[in-house]
Amino acid sequence: MNLRHKSWLEISGYDFRLFLLLVLMVLAIAVRHPAMIAGYVLMSFYLAYENHRSFSETTGYDRFFALLVVASCTLMLPLALYRNPNSAFHYITVIAGLLSAVAIVSRPHEYLKCLGWLLVASQASVLAFLFFRGFDDFPLDTMLESSSSNGITSSIICIQVCYSVACICLYRRTTLVTTAITLFISVVGFGRGSIVASGILVVLNSSYIIFSQTNKAIKAIYSAAIFVLLIYAFINIGVIIDYLNQNTKIGSGLFDVERYIINKDYSERLSGVNVIIGVDYKNTVIERFYNGNPHNSFIRAHNIFGIFYVSAIALATIFAFFQPVSRIVRAYSAALIGILLIRGYPEPILFPTPFDTIYIASLLIIRNRSQGTFLASTSSMSAINARRRL
Repeated sequence: MNLRHKSWLEISGYDFRLFLLLVLMVLAIAVRHPAMIAGYVLMSFYLAYENHRSFSETTGYDRFFALLVVASCTLMLPLALYRNPNSAFHYITVIAGLLSAVAIVSRPHEYLKCLGWLLVASQASVLAFLFFRGFDDFPLDTMLESSSSNGITSSIICIQVCYSVACICLYRRTTLVTTAITLFISVVGFGRGSIVASGILVVLNSSYIIFSQTNKAIKAIYSAAIFVLLIYAFINIGVIIDYLNQNTKIGSGLFDVERYIINKDYSERLSGVNVIIGVDYKNTVIERFYNGNPHNSFIRAHNIFGIFYVSAIALATIFAFFQPVSRIVRAYSAALIGILLIRGYPEPILFPTPFDTIYIASLLIIRNRSQGTFLASTSSMSAINARRRL
């Protein structure tokens, strides 16, 4: 245990480069500056080169789905470029996401450590901003000029989900502290989708901690603490409901009229060849009222690279869970990925974006979690050897 905790505080040259990639991944989405995007792409290719031997160790399934994703995008690239020259960037993002994901999961415990640093740093940045800015007048809407409060909370949820997936697959553990902070940030961010998603995350992580705990004393402590919190929430249920109604979008209901109109308009245009190649935004509500932002990861993916790309992502996600492991790990991992996909439905945080790196990395870790014990030993040796080389 002491060695494990010590390793989380040690920083090697590889750890720094991996953490830099993850930071650039977040900044590329949050700031949307060309320099950050270029930095993310370059670091993705550099880490892929540094860990090039990992590509020869991938399974047949992993290679097949990677080639399927690349082939589906390459097939649609000419048409995508004709519609929007920015599709070249999206294509590079797909390649960078695949390469970096395969590279970083070759050393999964270093990946978990750096992802944990990223999660804590992201949450600390938001909390520090709130400390100085205050909580009045929807503060997260003013944190970043290029990102709304929904974008900020969705990004933290994405990192939290991928971190939880790595924890459960590598250590058969999960975290409740960062999950509770994610819920707090989501409530301050007032978005109903983020509040619901992070609330489900709290329930999932709490349930896993209780039901997977073998130490009866620790299990009793966790159960008692959660029971006390539930009693407190029940006693103050009126105050909680009033706060949510007055300070979040939950007060207006869970149904989002604007996004319903977007989805309805796009789906009504799905006919004939448009189903295969994607619907052009021209003359849609997406173009007229939302500046080309579909507010939906799946519509965005379908519009850029068509049905084959969406199908390739769907198949890769489904087949990630075809592994002979315990039902609780499979169910928990599937629930986590489900939360992320549901959060991506009203917010374009995936497919293709820099966050595809940690999404694909999560699928790879889930697929190879049955090798967890082997990876634990080989990763320690690889870390020692890496330090000797640096």
